[in-house]
Amino acid sequence: MFIFLILCIFHFLSIFYFPSNPVLFLTKITPILFLIYTYYKKIGINSIIRKLIFFGLIFSLLGDSFLAFEGYFVPGLGSFLIAQILYSIGFSKQGKLHILRLIPFLVLGGLLYLYLLPSLPNGLIIPVSIYVLALVTMAWRASSRSIPTSKLNMSMAGASIFLVSDALIALTKFKSFPIMYPSFFIMVTYYLAQYLLVNSCKND
Repeated sequence: MFIFLILCIFHFLSIFYFPSNPVLFLTKITPILFLIYTYYKKIGINSIIRKLIFFGLIFSLLGDSFLAFEGYFVPGLGSFLIAQILYSIGFSKQGKLHILRLIPFLVLGGLLYLYLLPSLPNGLIIPVSIYVLALVTMAWRASSRSIPTSKLNMSMAGASIFLVSDALIALTKFKSFPIMYPSFFIMVTYYLAQYLLVNSCKND
């Protein structure tokens, strides 16, 4: 946790002091690289579920890399779409359907999409709708796992914060939403979400 926090702080400082510098890219991907390393060393990939979450992290890293550069929004979105699908499949192997737990995420995702829709370029209407559906599904499956309560709470929190992070990205990109230091808050919520999801998989 301490090393991960330090790496995150380095990136937060880079947002303010090196906004258009290769340092920003390197500090952006380093926390997720560290999560991938610690996941492999401490949790392992010796089961289907663990492999799915591990490769979800890999595709998240790929998405981070694409989104760090102008003009690569669609490849970044596609990478995170694959990550959400992998997370959803992995979490689905640990629980029942729990349809009622889908409702709040579906409502929030639907409202966000309807709010964004008038501002979406025609070429992004379908990709964004697919991604929102995948994100909602991941949050639902993360909240429906049959794991100890402390881990389930961690999983639910991680998934919910992931929704917030992606909502911030969408609002700032397509709605010019007036958020102070958007990159900072996007990355704070994103790193926290990934950290919670990864740690909810310990001893599963």
